[in-house]
Amino acid sequence: MILKEKTLYEDIMVKNSLLKQSIKNLLDLIPDPITLSSCEFDKNRLVLYGITPSKDIYNILMLPPLESIFNETKTYFYQMPNGWYRFKSENYLKSKQ
Repeated sequence: MILKEKTLYEDIMVKNSLLKQSIKNLLDLIPDPITLSSCEFDKNRLVLYGITPSKDIYNILMLPPLESIFNETKTYFYQMPNGWYRFKSENYLKSKQ
């Protein structure tokens, strides 16, 4: 029983470490002009919400890294009164068959 608990503990520690590193890598992707307000993720999907000064800045600085990681990326922009844009970025990995 102790061996099972030890194995479970080690598995949880490895998964937590991987998750922590994944979150750090995600936050390192965010360029300075872009502000991330929230994110949602699960095994095959990442949704980012944030603010960018322009669509061009997002498309030049943020989109290429996301497209290099995910199979499908969709971004929706909503212009704010000050000229900046709120964005929602939906990113999907195709599940392995």
